[in-house]
Amino acid sequence: MRQDDVLVRAIQEVIGSDADRLAQEHGLSRRSGKLSGGAFARTLVLSYLRQPDATLDQIAQTAALVAEPVTPQAIDQRFTPQAAAHLKACLEAAVCRILPAEEVASTKLFDRFTEVCVQDSTTLELPDEFESIYRGCGCSAPSAANSALKFQVRFELKRGGLSRFAIEPGRAADVATPLQTEAIAAGSLHLRDLGYFDLSVFRAIDSEKAYFLSRLHQPIVVFDTAGCRRELAQWLDHQRATVVDTNVTLGLANRMPARLIAIRVPRRVWRRRLKELRRQGTKKGYTPSPQRIALCRWNVYITNLPPTLLTVEEAQALIRLRWQIELLFKQWKSQGRLDESRSNRPERILAELFAKMLALVIQHWILTRCCWRFANRSLSRASRAVQCLAGAMAAAWQNATQLATLLQQIARALDRTSRVEHRRKQPSAFQVIDNPKDYGYKNNGRA
Repeated sequence: MRQDDVLVRAIQEVIGSDADRLAQEHGLSRRSGKLSGGAFARTLVLSYLRQPDATLDQIAQTAALVAEPVTPQAIDQRFTPQAAAHLKACLEAAVCRILPAEEVASTKLFDRFTEVCVQDSTTLELPDEFESIYRGCGCSAPSAANSALKFQVRFELKRGGLSRFAIEPGRAADVATPLQTEAIAAGSLHLRDLGYFDLSVFRAIDSEKAYFLSRLHQPIVVFDTAGCRRELAQWLDHQRATVVDTNVTLGLANRMPARLIAIRVPRRVWRRRLKELRRQGTKKGYTPSPQRIALCRWNVYITNLPPTLLTVEEAQALIRLRWQIELLFKQWKSQGRLDESRSNRPERILAELFAKMLALVIQHWILTRCCWRFANRSLSRASRAVQCLAGAMAAAWQNATQLATLLQQIARALDRTSRVEHRRKQPSAFQVIDNPKDYGYKNNGRA
């Protein structure tokens, strides 16, 4: 089956047969009202795909295209706790689908791995009424609210897929998410940030014959190959080289072998980090330790990849890709209005959140099919192009031939409009991936 046919079928099933089946399971099948639960779900999804901050009038206009004409007031009355549960189930059914997509072009570094995955989460504040289901964590983050929801995402960068996705309470710790060790493919590479640092997870990845690359969590105890404990800050402070690349073992008990890469950052970067560290210390009432101050001079990573498979420059280039998932979250919130609602009603806010996220998943499917092969693509530009044609999708979603033709039109539009120019002073992440030796660690102290 062609990729276009797979994508058309997935869209039709997610907002069609799946939505209707799940509506029956949640008691939202057609009764006396004009708008069944399945029709309400696809009306919302296609409305938010086109206009993320759609009004009730605009949603009612979409309903006339995909179901039956109803009033804006009838739409508003359908935002119930049952509708929110139904939309959540539709979202969970959608994210279980892994659609085939073309690999990104001209990435020789990626060719060494079956997958290149980065994992992170984004947290969204909810009304206090949902505290018993989605509890916030009470810190300075958005989840400081009494209630918050977290989308946990594993983003596969070779093909652009959302390969793993989970809905968790905002209070849930990233390091404890089951996604850490789910479905680790042999030969895959996993880029992890400090919030996910766990030696047992790295052991699990290694046991699956896969690879990890992560920043080093500073409290972790480091031993050299002779078994001597090294105070990392003091040890690195005595190094004259710009780069330290050595084998170590990590942890006090059940020590884990790893390769440690430390790269001295430029002076301007060290000064900026030091200023920020002291600002945070003043804000939170503590004095930074000499060890933390010393480690501001270094980027320190650990991996199980040997030098024959990954050079220092390539490691620094790959670690920059962690920001790609942050850019994805930013696009979801800024363009997808994921964290916004026109209403103060709790049940409508929650239902809209799940409907918008489902619309963004479908949009992401389209982007990976239509423009992921371009290494110099702009997801922001591409998503705007999809939104411009989403109105036509609402009218054509049931007709497979029309929908396939529309997707081909989107692909042609993205071929012209989604690419960005090469930058000399601040090269993009994929420029660095293409030429890690040219751009290298000497020009980058951000990671």
